[in-house]
Amino acid sequence: MKKSIMFTLGLAALFCAACVDDSTGSGGEVNALLEKYNNPNNGGGAPNVTTYTVKFNANGGTGAVHADIPVSANNSITLPDKGTLSNGELVFSGWNTKPDGTGTNYPANAPYTVTGTITLYATWKVASTGGDGDEPGLVLADGEAWVSGNLGYIFMSNNRFFEIYNFGGSWWYADSGSYESNGNIITINSVSGTYNISGSKLLLSKYTYTFAKTSGISPKAGEFSFTDNRDGKSYNAKVIGTHIWMTKNMNYNVSGSFCYDNDTANCTKYGRLYDWSTALTACPAGWRLPTIDEWSALISYAGILKLLAAGWHLFECSGGLICGSSANDIGYGTDDYGFSALPGGLGYTEDYGRFVFAYAGAYGYWWTSTDYGDFAGQQRIGDTYVRQEGPGYPKTDFISVRCVLD
Repeated sequence: MKKSIMFTLGLAALFCAACVDDSTGSGGEVNALLEKYNNPNNGGGAPNVTTYTVKFNANGGTGAVHADIPVSANNSITLPDKGTLSNGELVFSGWNTKPDGTGTNYPANAPYTVTGTITLYATWKVASTGGDGDEPGLVLADGEAWVSGNLGYIFMSNNRFFEIYNFGGSWWYADSGSYESNGNIITINSVSGTYNISGSKLLLSKYTYTFAKTSGISPKAGEFSFTDNRDGKSYNAKVIGTHIWMTKNMNYNVSGSFCYDNDTANCTKYGRLYDWSTALTACPAGWRLPTIDEWSALISYAGILKLLAAGWHLFECSGGLICGSSANDIGYGTDDYGFSALPGGLGYTEDYGRFVFAYAGAYGYWWTSTDYGDFAGQQRIGDTYVRQEGPGYPKTDFISVRCVLD
């Protein structure tokens, strides 16, 4: 066969001598053809194929790790499952390009396109005690969450979950609860709904959001306590809507403030009443008097979520307070958001100069920082309604103060 090819090439050289391109060196195209025939790896015969190796590392696990897989460049393999690997009570959750899990994660049995020799590391997570005991799509490692915009969830290994909110550049815990999972049913606080994990997205039937898995979340407590360093009094605060609110009226004793009826028991019950200029500086460091628009956002949040009856669901109704006047008021005073509004009343000077206290036990009034000259904006919450006063009441009135995180 080779003799026949050589004879044909010789004839080609005789009859096409004029066609030879000497720019390729001695022999021109004939030499190029001979070189290609005699050296198949230079364009003839079977070409060289680049082969890479995919290696697997148990990454703290014990048992037999999968053998190396040789594969030609740009071809795909199906990644193995854990095989006989185990790691105590931890659950195998796929392969990662970095041992600390910060690289790209690939689930078992997923396709993987090979572009170079690589080591993939087993990833391990805490096992869920809900469902079948192995729900890696729901149980998240430290710093991971299902997030959609400024909202999200963290599902913990002890069947607890936390709602989280992004506020002021930080993630905060909000409401928490318990969950169980079984197949594609997740039950949160006894309310069941379907969920579906598609790639890295969590779809919950009871929400319109699509939550994507993310990492690097370090939430702060959504409800927390702190101490006013000026007098040592303690206050609670929590995320409600778009702001972090104190859940108790200010009780900082300073010139320009009174207890209702000058009775210290009312300061303990309702907090102190302040004139407007004092109210501006009554909040502890890092806190401030809210604007009238921030009050509006709170009222809107509570009203929209609770069928517009915002006052009913912000007011605390306990300790013998007036809690509605008819059977139609049964929803009033439920304090659904932990805001604990109280009807602390107000103090003011009547037209003929007499100073009076009024409406404690019926209405609560709070200063805003919104300035209208001789007046300032107020927020009022009554028996079954809310009302904003703008341009408000005289700055010489004495009413309650709530603070928001600055």
